[in-house]
Amino acid sequence: MDGQYFSVSGQVATYTSQKKAIKGAAYSIGCVITGSFNVDVKAQTSLDGDNWGDILDGAGATAEVLGLTDATEIVQFDINVGKHRFSRLVITYNSGTFAATGFLR
Repeated sequence: MDGQYFSVSGQVATYTSQKKAIKGAAYSIGCVITGSFNVDVKAQTSLDGDNWGDILDGAGATAEVLGLTDATEIVQFDINVGKHRFSRLVITYNSGTFAATGFLR
């Protein structure tokens, strides 16, 4: 999969993107978020598409960005470890209203 894989607008709640099948060990997953908001974004992976776990970085911390508040935020996670069957993004809503478009490469 290459390119846009979700687009959502007018969100006032936590948003979980659709799952996407991953074709290789290394990939980038991210999104562009616009609006007036405070959100957190994290990347998750699954082997079966039903049970999800957070993707961890090399230090064992969750691959996430917390407290995004600018009018436009661009978030990208470059995943270079493991063989993930499915991936998705979770945008945790803290306040405001946001629109988001997700990309995968």
